[in-house]
Amino acid sequence: MDAYFDRIRRHPTRLLGDLFVILMLIVVIAWTLFPLYWAFINSIKFPYDVYGTKWIPWLQFDPPLNTGVNCWASAKFAAPSKTA
Repeated sequence: MDAYFDRIRRHPTRLLGDLFVILMLIVVIAWTLFPLYWAFINSIKFPYDVYGTKWIPWLQFDPPLNTGVNCWASAKFAAPSKTA
């Protein structure tokens, strides 16, 4: 770690470059993970809440946690998984 700080002391513009790289990595990670978050949030919302402005589960809305149980309990959904 001392070598990194020595490099920064000798070339202070490298700090800006390093900060830019870190910022770009954060943007790329957010760009990649947001669709997964969006899909998860929409999967636990009620259908009439999908187009609303409720984004944070358990703070802005109470998600119905029995949706997955209801899907597996229905005969049409569970039948292919039983034969495999």
